[in-house]
Amino acid sequence: MPPDPSVQFPVWMLYFAFWTSLILTVLKVIELISKFLKRSSLEFRLTREVFLRILNDAGECLYAHGVLVSHYGGVLIEDAKVKLKKQNGATKEFPLKIIQFGEKKKTGETGYVFNSTSALLFVPKDKPQNLLYLCHQSNYAFQAIEKYNQFVWALNSLKMESESRIPDLNPEDEDGRLKILSDVIDRKKSLLNDALGKIMDLIQIEPGDYKLTITIHYKPRGTFSQSSGIKTVSSSIKFKIEDNVRDFIRWQIQRALDIIADNILLNKSEHVPQPEYTPKDVEEL
Repeated sequence: MPPDPSVQFPVWMLYFAFWTSLILTVLKVIELISKFLKRSSLEFRLTREVFLRILNDAGECLYAHGVLVSHYGGVLIEDAKVKLKKQNGATKEFPLKIIQFGEKKKTGETGYVFNSTSALLFVPKDKPQNLLYLCHQSNYAFQAIEKYNQFVWALNSLKMESESRIPDLNPEDEDGRLKILSDVIDRKKSLLNDALGKIMDLIQIEPGDYKLTITIHYKPRGTFSQSSGIKTVSSSIKFKIEDNVRDFIRWQIQRALDIIADNILLNKSEHVPQPEYTPKDVEEL
C-alpha cells in the first residue's frame, strides 16, 4: 500500500535525521582520511628462542629469533644492529655483528635456513614475519676460523706423512706399523689439545646476566610515508649464563675436534655435532 502523502513528519524529526546522517557521513570521511594519511609503523619483538653455537666458518655465534608486524602499511627494513651486554659483576659489551638472516624450517639437520647476508626486507601490512638472526663475535671470528683451518691442515699433513712411511716397511714388520700408529695417536692428541686451547682462548662468553637488544632501521612505505625518513624499533631479552658454561663448551669442542680428526685420519664420515649452549631464565622485555 503506497504511503499516504497527507502524513507529515514533525520538523524536529526531519532535522534530527538530517544532522544524524550528516554527522555519520563526516565521521566516515574522517576515518577514511585518517587511514589514508596514517604512516605505516613496524612492531618488533625478540622471543625467548636464543642459543650459542661454535661454528667452524664463523666462530662463536649467537642465534636469536624475532617477530615483525607492520601496521597501516608495508615497511622496508634497511638495517639491523645487535648489542649484547653483560649486566652484573664486571659489565661488558660484546662486539656482536649480524652476519646472516634466515627462517625456521622443519627440514634439515639444524632446523634453520639462512638465505641472506643483507638486512634488506619488505614487510607487508599485517603479515607477521618470523626472522632468525645469526650473530658472531666480530673481533674474534677470523682468528677462530684460522685456528680451525690450521688444525685441519695439520691433520691432513699428518695423514700424508704417515701414509708415506707405510710403503717403506717390510710387509712383516708389525712393530714398524705399530710405531707409525703410535706416532699418529700421539701427534693427533697434541694437535687436538693445542687447537682446543687456542679456540677456547677466543671464546668470549662467561657466566653472568645478559641483555640482548636488536634494533631495526626501517622506512615506511606509501604515498604519505616516503618522506618520513628512517625510523627505528628495538626489542630486548635478558638471560643467564651458568657458571659451568666454559667447561661445557670446552667438552663439546673437544668432542667435535676428536671426531674431525678421526674422520680425516681414518677416512671416516661421522657426523660432527656443533658445540651449542642454551642460556637459562630467558625473559622477553
